[in-house]
Amino acid sequence: MAVVGALTTAVIGIINFYFGSSQSSKDKTAAILRMK
Repeated sequence: MAVVGALTTAVIGIINFYFGSSQSSKDKTAAILRMK
């Protein structure tokens, strides 16, 4: 479980890096974290 969480965090970090730190990107990240 811890490994999955670490991978998810890394993927989210990469997504945020590529799409920038816009508000919509942060909202999407929050939504993804709520779904997990």
